[in-house]
Amino acid sequence: MNNLLSVAELFHAMDANILPIRNNKVPAIEWASLQTNRQSIEELKSYDWSRCTGLGIVCGINGYTCIDIDNAKDDDTRKKVLNVLGLEETYKWQVRSGSGSGYHIWIHLDEPLPVRNESGVIKGSSKDGSFKQIEIRWNECQTLLPPSLHASGNTYEW
Repeated sequence: MNNLLSVAELFHAMDANILPIRNNKVPAIEWASLQTNRQSIEELKSYDWSRCTGLGIVCGINGYTCIDIDNAKDDDTRKKVLNVLGLEETYKWQVRSGSGSGYHIWIHLDEPLPVRNESGVIKGSSKDGSFKQIEIRWNECQTLLPPSLHASGNTYEW
C-alpha cells in the first residue's frame, strides 16, 4: 500500500479531510466541496496517490486549525506561540516544514473564530524580523502534513 495513503487513512480516521498533493503544494483534486462536507473513506481511497508527493489537511473541517509560521530565524517564535496557547514545548501536534525554517502548530477549535474575514486565513508579520509571516489557518485552505515532500527536497517532520 502507498505510504501516503496509509498516513491519509490515519488522519481521516481522526475526522480530518485529507487532500492528495502534487508538487508545489497543489492539491491533485478539485476540493471546494471538502471545505464544507465530510469526505468518505471511499473517496479518499479513490485518489491517485501513486503520483502524489504529499498530503494536506483541509483546515476548518471538524475544528482542524493550523498556526503557520513562515521563515523563522530560529525556534523562539514557535516556543512563544506554544507558550501563549498554554502548550508545552513537547506538544505532539507541531511540524517543522520542509523548508526547515517554518512551523505548523495544529490545534482544535470547537467553534469557528468570531472574525469578519473573507477568507479563512488571518495573517500577520513580525515587528522585530524574527519571522516573515504567521497565519491562523482556520477555514477554506489546506496545510501540508508529514511526510510530504517540500520543493527543497526535504520532508515535513513532526
